[in-house]
Amino acid sequence: MSRRFRWFTVGGERFSVHALGTCVLADEYDERKRSGFVVDERSRARVSGTFIEKLDLEEEIEDPFGRIMRYKRVEYRRLRFSCCGEDHANLELEDPPRASGAFFARIGMFLDQGIHVEPVRPDVMKWIRALEKDVTRVQISSISVSDAPLSASARADVIITGTGDVRRDLSTFLDGKGTVAAADVTWRVRESDDRLSCELTRAGANVPEHWTDAQVRPLRTSLRAQFR
Repeated sequence: MSRRFRWFTVGGERFSVHALGTCVLADEYDERKRSGFVVDERSRARVSGTFIEKLDLEEEIEDPFGRIMRYKRVEYRRLRFSCCGEDHANLELEDPPRASGAFFARIGMFLDQGIHVEPVRPDVMKWIRALEKDVTRVQISSISVSDAPLSASARADVIITGTGDVRRDLSTFLDGKGTVAAADVTWRVRESDDRLSCELTRAGANVPEHWTDAQVRPLRTSLRAQFR
């Protein structure tokens, strides 16, 4: 199992983490509401918690005699989030569902006009180069490249894998052409023998389920560094 982290940039001259935290706290979830927030941490520089949405669903099942039976059930969607005062990639979502519209609609309702929310689409190789400044012995065992030109009329998606670092092979065979869509990265934490592995993509990061917040932190730092 893995955890998916996705980042967004909330921008605008009037954006304030403190104001967002105040609104989130005022919209606390309880059993009488269809949706709302459970706040874990709130300060002038950071707010984090979970957005909960209650859904009433109805399923239809046809029995062996052709009769349609309907069953109602309740589903709760949970979306963990964190927002900080950084200029870029300041909104982090953990394991967001495909349908996250209710969360973004609520955030948009809290924020003033002129505030925008945009998904972060990092350059994977720049992200890795920035990561190398915080950790040691970075190795890329697999790289996925999209839209690599084969000829004037043909393009391909390519996956390069190996037992060692495949960056040199990427340079040799594709000469920097195409877009690196994803990479499997392994590194060691400074002053430690811990060896960590994850996948970095144009959409975000996929990390092992057991990772702590401290292990995710270098990914956040290096992601934001490429926008400075």
